[in-house]
Order: sequence, then structure tokens, then C-alpha cells
Amino acid sequence: MINTGCAAGTDSETFYYFNPDSSQSNLTRLKQEMERFLNKKGLVLNFQPFAKYHDFHREMQDNLPAFIFLPDWYYQQNKTKITLKPLLQPIRKGLSTYRKVLLTSQDSTLTIQGLRNKFFAMTTMGNEAPDLLNRLLFNQFKIESSSLNIIATPKDSDALFALAVRQVDAALVSKNNLQRIGRINPRILQIVRPLAESQPIPLPILCAGNGKVPDEKVMKLKKIFLEASYSDDSADLMEMLQIDAWHNYSR
Repeated sequence: MINTGCAAGTDSETFYYFNPDSSQSNLTRLKQEMERFLNKKGLVLNFQPFAKYHDFHREMQDNLPAFIFLPDWYYQQNKTKITLKPLLQPIRKGLSTYRKVLLTSQDSTLTIQGLRNKFFAMTTMGNEAPDLLNRLLFNQFKIESSSLNIIATPKDSDALFALAVRQVDAALVSKNNLQRIGRINPRILQIVRPLAESQPIPLPILCAGNGKVPDEKVMKLKKIFLEASYSDDSADLMEMLQIDAWHNYSR
């Protein structure tokens, strides 16, 4: 269980990032670009991206940062256990949501009703993943996610490549990432086929991570990000984040 903001340590100079469904694999470059951008705007923060859920989850328990960009499902699962204040939601191609597509091999005879006991790769969705998967995808087919052998992968692309090399029978992958990887390597699209598409999934959100961050710092970061939607010097960073614009959080 995650400690509350009062029990855990707090850090007003740190900014965590965790987004396993991003196609951004060069986290060192993302860190450099984010810190360069914020420094230029007069806000000094230590930007710490995480590749693995367990590392991120452990640090969230031990030392709450000033700000966090994290999956909406993580916020929903932990909002009663940890002090998180949603600030901004990103927009991509006019939407604040994305979809995942369930894939199998092009030459496989597997149907969605035949998934029971099959090996299935996807990025983690936390401790409540089975229920979330059922709501997003499997309920409409009267399938229980607990009947699958789920293999959690650190990145969305890892699930796709696990399917491509036949380590698993199926994979759940962001539709945007599938298209992006397909443009780089068209053969990928030739060796997989879709079985189903998920319901819309909220994009990750930007939160303030503890109650001790000064209001002026929160407002300054919000202003910087809201203005980034219209700033030429943020174009590279926004593309790395896969964001076109930021809106005030409204859910």
C-alpha cells in the first residue's frame, strides 16, 4: 500500500515521469530536453523518467515528488492512498484518450473467444489490471482476463515485438504506437492482425505530487505547459511526449 503524503518524504524539486504506453524509448534524451525547456522558462526541476512500473511505484511510496506525469489508471487506483492533485490533461490529435488494439499473428487461427490459457503481452495497468482489462476490452466478448496468462512488458513496443517473434499468442498495443512502428518497419504490420479494439483510455495526466509544493510553483508549471501548446521552442519536447496541447484537468 502507498503511504499518504504526510507519511512519505516530499521533494519540491523533483518531477517524475512514467508512461509505459509511450513510444519514446530514449528516456535520457527526454530528461535532457525537459530540463532544458524548464530551465529556459526559469523553473529548475530534476526530471526523473521511469522505465519500469516497480521502480516508479517504489519511489512514489518513499518520496513523493513535486510533480508527476503518470497514467490515469495509476491515479485512479491510488488517489485515496496518496496525495495527488490533477493539474493538466494532454491532447493528442484532438483527443484526451487513446485506444489499444488486441493483436495476434497474421497466420494464427486464434480468435478472441479462444484466448483462454493463451499467453498475452501488454504493459502493466497496476494491481487492478484484471478488472480494468475486463471493462476496457473483454466484457463485450464475455471473457474474463483472469483466464489469460498475462505477461507484463516495460514498454508497449516490447509487447508488440514479443508477438512478432512468437514469444506470446497475443498482444495489446496502443493503436498510435502500432501505426508509428509500422511506418518505421512496415513488415510488422504484415505479420500481425487485429482481433479487437479497446474502449477509449484516458491519456496520462500531470499531477502535483504533494501538498507542500508552493502554489506559485504549481501555477508557474501550469502556465509554462499551457503556453507550450503555442511555443515553437517546445515543439521537440511536445513531440517526444506525444502531446499536441495541454488543457486544464476536467474529469
